[in-house]
Amino acid sequence: MSGYRKKDENSRAALTGLAGAFTGRNEIVTNPASLPEIGGERSSHPVRQPPCLVTYPITNWKRQRNPVVGAELEKRAAKLIRDYQGWIPTPPRRTKSTGFSKKAQARLLHAARNADPELLMQICLTYHESNPTGKQTKKHLKKLLERLRLNYPCEYLWVLEFQRRGIPHFHLCLTLPFDTPGLHQFIANNWNAIAEPDSGKHLWWHLRKENCIAWSEKGYLSKYLDKANQKKVPEGFEGNRMWAASAGLVPEPEKIDGLIAKAAVRSACKHHESKHRASKYSKIPRTSEKSYTLPDGAIVMRRLLLGEVK
Repeated sequence: MSGYRKKDENSRAALTGLAGAFTGRNEIVTNPASLPEIGGERSSHPVRQPPCLVTYPITNWKRQRNPVVGAELEKRAAKLIRDYQGWIPTPPRRTKSTGFSKKAQARLLHAARNADPELLMQICLTYHESNPTGKQTKKHLKKLLERLRLNYPCEYLWVLEFQRRGIPHFHLCLTLPFDTPGLHQFIANNWNAIAEPDSGKHLWWHLRKENCIAWSEKGYLSKYLDKANQKKVPEGFEGNRMWAASAGLVPEPEKIDGLIAKAAVRSACKHHESKHRASKYSKIPRTSEKSYTLPDGAIVMRRLLLGEVK
């Protein structure tokens, strides 16, 4: 055998082994003509490919079967998108509300935390001498919001609760400062004219300084959402919504398409676990096969993927 032909066979065998490392096949190549042309005569001897070092895709490791194929970044939350191929249940139809469910509270907190512009004030709207139905209360609130946004353009979020005697009241949160000139008086006067125009005590109560305060996320979470007795809907009250927000309160998320690096996903999930150490669900974002929303993951993901520093 000439030295040139031996060198040719060694080069062809090296290329065959490299192809086997990428395809994961350990088989005999019986058709040398399918190999790339290097030069000289082709060998008719079969060439065995070396075994593949990794027999499974590296990204699909045991505890993360579905890689993250995209992300949606909001003001604070980051949604990790996975291409889940399993069964997805159909959302149930909206029916009569019987209370403030945990999922409804989670959606409310998501909207409040990702509001842009952020919420700055809150005011309580209640009834004193009347006990309106569910439809009447929603009509009263709708009239007030229409008048408010004509004179003070803003975004809003409202939450419905009930007093011990079963009377409904609203917590209205706005994206305007609570000390905006004339805002408190405007809301109090118009709510009194809509809800109970003949009650002077109703107007006095809503004009109090303690009724219009700055919005605080921690204060709202600890004071209002923990009052379970005010979330139960009285018998006979018609309505299927416990809260709502304006369409522009939470803007459309910033979408990132493409496979997200495993290191970035791990860093964002580690940040999530450090903030929720007491929860037994803290490690679900890394092990779940479905999409998952990290409540405070947007800042970390922007730093890792977009290079933003805030």
